[in-house]
Amino acid sequence: MKLLVCCASGMSSSLLVQKMRDEVKKQQLNGIKIGSCSKDQLRKYIDEADVVLIAPQLHFFEQQIHDLAVDHDTRVINISMDDYGALNVENIINSALNDGNLHSEPIIEEEIELTKIESLQAKLYPLAKRVAANRSLNSISRAFITTMPVTVIGSMLTLIKNLPVAGYTNWLTMSGLSSILDLGSSASIDIISLYTVFFISYHLVVSYDLSGHGAGLISLACFFLITGRSDNGYSTRFLGANGLFAAIFIGLLCGYLYVFIIKRNWKIKLPSNIPHQVLSSFEAIIPSFIIISVCLSITALMKLTIYHDLHSMIYSTIQSNLMKFMGNNLFSFIFFQFVTNILWFFGLHGGNIVGAVTNPIYTPLSLENLAAFQAGEPMPNIINGQFSKLFIHGGVGSMLSLSILMLLFAKSQKYKAFGKLSFPTCLFFINEPLLFGVPIVLNPIFLIPLLLVTPILSVMTYFVTKIGLIPIATGAQVPWTTPPILYGFLQGSWRLALWEVITIVLASFLWYPFFAMADKQAFEEENNPCHN
Repeated sequence: MKLLVCCASGMSSSLLVQKMRDEVKKQQLNGIKIGSCSKDQLRKYIDEADVVLIAPQLHFFEQQIHDLAVDHDTRVINISMDDYGALNVENIINSALNDGNLHSEPIIEEEIELTKIESLQAKLYPLAKRVAANRSLNSISRAFITTMPVTVIGSMLTLIKNLPVAGYTNWLTMSGLSSILDLGSSASIDIISLYTVFFISYHLVVSYDLSGHGAGLISLACFFLITGRSDNGYSTRFLGANGLFAAIFIGLLCGYLYVFIIKRNWKIKLPSNIPHQVLSSFEAIIPSFIIISVCLSITALMKLTIYHDLHSMIYSTIQSNLMKFMGNNLFSFIFFQFVTNILWFFGLHGGNIVGAVTNPIYTPLSLENLAAFQAGEPMPNIINGQFSKLFIHGGVGSMLSLSILMLLFAKSQKYKAFGKLSFPTCLFFINEPLLFGVPIVLNPIFLIPLLLVTPILSVMTYFVTKIGLIPIATGAQVPWTTPPILYGFLQGSWRLALWEVITIVLASFLWYPFFAMADKQAFEEENNPCHN
């Protein structure tokens, strides 16, 4: 039997899977294999699974996963918040083997408060489900995730080239290595829009169970069509961050047109004995012709406007304004953080849902900073894609601080255990053991700090940056699991690393009254002779 644990990104479930494997060995349950995957990978691996176990943050996708599993004769079971957070692998395995149902929820004494919260949750779930299941937003989000390795490599090469050591930079220039390192940035960050437009179309078409490579290639061709040519070739102005919003538009347009054409079977039909490779090539001719014709028409019409090309229009009217009024703006940043936190409180993956909207806004701001850093110029954007990581440690709510409090100061056995369990994972921004084990989700005691800690720290971080106490983050794209302090150094300064330490301490003070209340309650329950 094969068990497949499905969570949002495939990361938080890795610890659970390892403990499940240990439990299988302990119980000598031969023939049971256990793996994990993200929701996006489920379609790829579901054929191999007998049972899919859904992590709590994906419970609102239950019906969608059930619909997928029906065609594969695969059972689907929800893992309860209790068992997921506490890594109660024995319960999870037994339920899977016995065809049980893991819908049990923790007993909450504040019955009236829970009823109100659950009522609000029931209203919020359908909306969040529609947003999270939106094909366009999902395609954009997946495209940015897919291109991350390229941007990380480009960022690292930029940092290596621009280390603030005079002798080192002189040596790079004299040896010719500086120009070679520049090639790394040119092949990655400077053409990020090309990668983005390809993968938006690709992921959109794949969501319809169609092959996405043809659509991706067509969208790439159309992106160059709207870029236009000069005597010197294609303009490079919109191949990088400046062209990201145009890449989103073209990627979605080409993707939906491709699906529309293929679904209606508008293709050249050849005899079935023709080799598959040849057949596929001919089938793509009509979709390619129609889509490219549409984009050529758009290009021709744009030449009649004051903008002359689609890139300039999108950048001038949409991208630059969004970056100005919603991107590098403290109030909109706090709003996005608040929405993310409230979604997590109700057990929904706020990062994935909100990230589909914020990534196209904050990524160009990060790349602008990185370009300025590379050129030795002042970095323009205090708020960018890396800003939040300077004070949000351990995931939503800066829960690394909460795990430290549990580890060092907990009196109850419950919170001592969660401190030992969650501290190593929170260091790498995986906080599901706390969210679903304590739990933080649907727990009125922790609602206030969950909502308020990060807005308070964001205001403080913004103003200490504004007055020059700490520098602006370079915008370097580094893996999201990078632990604090190291992250600050990679963003260009020991002062940023020091500020990360300070914000961990500040967040601990903000979390402490609520932690102390919960810990006292748990301690009293554990020492009550009537407590089971």
